[in-house]
Amino acid sequence: MIQKTFKYISLSFFTSLFLPYIFCCSTKTDNQHRNRDIRKIDGSNWYGLFGKFKEEDYIIDENLQIVTYTSAKNLTYAINLVLPDQVEYQNNIYDVYFDKYTFSSFNIRGNLYLNKFMSDIPDYLFESCAYIENIYLQTKIRTVGKRSFWSCFALKSIEYAKDSIYANLPYQDIWMSMESIDINAFYYTAFNFNIYLSSNLQFLAAHAFDSCTKIKSVYFLDDCLSYQRTLPSNAFSNCWALQYVLLNSSIVYISEEAFSGCHNLLTVDWKIHSNDVNVFIRYKAFYQCSKLQSINSLDEYGFSPYSIGDEAFNLAEELYIDDLNFQYKVCNFFKKTTFIGKYSFSGCKQIKSINLTNDDLIISSFAFTDCTYLNQIDFSHFREFYFPVSTIGIFEGISQYGTFYLSRYSHYAKIIEDLYSQMNNKEINSWNIVFVD
Repeated sequence: MIQKTFKYISLSFFTSLFLPYIFCCSTKTDNQHRNRDIRKIDGSNWYGLFGKFKEEDYIIDENLQIVTYTSAKNLTYAINLVLPDQVEYQNNIYDVYFDKYTFSSFNIRGNLYLNKFMSDIPDYLFESCAYIENIYLQTKIRTVGKRSFWSCFALKSIEYAKDSIYANLPYQDIWMSMESIDINAFYYTAFNFNIYLSSNLQFLAAHAFDSCTKIKSVYFLDDCLSYQRTLPSNAFSNCWALQYVLLNSSIVYISEEAFSGCHNLLTVDWKIHSNDVNVFIRYKAFYQCSKLQSINSLDEYGFSPYSIGDEAFNLAEELYIDDLNFQYKVCNFFKKTTFIGKYSFSGCKQIKSINLTNDDLIISSFAFTDCTYLNQIDFSHFREFYFPVSTIGIFEGISQYGTFYLSRYSHYAKIIEDLYSQMNNKEINSWNIVFVD
């Protein structure tokens, strides 16, 4: 039997099944400010629909703040959980705030309605709540804590509730209001829409959207991450459905495995400027992006990464870079590059030509191995050029026939000796050698 221990005002579309709520660090307010949902705790034991709490589960401190040291784990489950705005205790009304871990691993099924004070989502709050399907907000979200929605496998949407003052705003506004998204915040959720991140967002942590397997597109709008300037490691790794990414000019550093395993990623448009010299693409940044066709600079003169890490584009089979013919936007891709890591373009079968111009360039072993259509290699800009590292396997498995462009004034003899010895033992005359003054 449920005792008469609380009263509440529910929204018209909420179900009648509610869970007792756990709250912490609440501040005293006047009775006239009751608005959305008020729960009452009297001096006796009280029961919820799916579990039991006792008065001793709560601590009332000297400032008349209610805190709790219990968690939701001793309850069975909740359907369409509504988090109240306020609670009544001994004739006083308190605003309700929630602490980290409160609902971690709790069996919340269906919809989750956050209260009006949830502008900052605490760390681990709904971690491993695997059955939440939709989240409805009363207010805009400012920060999302560590692993706050980690492994919420069924979570499909976050939107404003119908009674919210923001109810008429488009869903994009939810993401555009966020200022900080911490590590693993949305790891392994089922969001099935496009993500828009605006200039408000100045901190994005590693693995923030890792393994969100249904996200279709991601837009980093102007000035987003303008202070951080870095797309963190594994930010969107293993987002299998991701097809399009727009990066703004603030982002100059793509960290390790940022888009690794995005098998259906087709196009990356990057508003990077050609005069940005310190552009880094790190280890496995686009690893196994097998359908990636192009990384397009929206600057008319293109751009050139300063450093390209190991396996950065490994197995990006459709990636097309044509540097030899000095075509619009693409001819400068390697112009400022000083480092190309191991296996960085290995297996990029659509690369047909490369134009390498930087005298400080270091090319690591197996950098272009198995680029099966690569048939034009231009080193003609080098004068006193000599490979500073081992050339093992750099061009192993490329086209059987092609043209090698060299400066007449370079130390080309050593280059030919090392490079051609790696081309499956083909004879030197399998390729044409053209000397350029």
